[in-house]
Amino acid sequence: MDISETNVTLTQNYQKLIELDPPRDLKPFHDKTIEEFIIRQAAVNYLMSFDGVNAYNSEVLSTYIEESNQKISELRPLLIEGLQKADLRYQIEEDGTLTYWVKDDHMRLE
Repeated sequence: MDISETNVTLTQNYQKLIELDPPRDLKPFHDKTIEEFIIRQAAVNYLMSFDGVNAYNSEVLSTYIEESNQKISELRPLLIEGLQKADLRYQIEEDGTLTYWVKDDHMRLE
């Protein structure tokens, strides 16, 4: 995927994300995810400004990557905290994967 396609995909996903109305208990997780998307968008915009010329400053790009990684590291504890507050069952697998279950109150049986 080239940088233009990445930009389009990122923009579309960001729009979907900000349109979500998360449950109150997961709002901090949602907000932090938005912050991380903003950093990614800034990095993509930075790369796009060079229009295919590899003249960008790698230190600037590294800063975006470090900031993004920091936000990502903050997401997991916020998700776990939100699941706990919402009293949703979850488990952490041996490989570190987080699995959770959500009750669907609107499920219809036909």
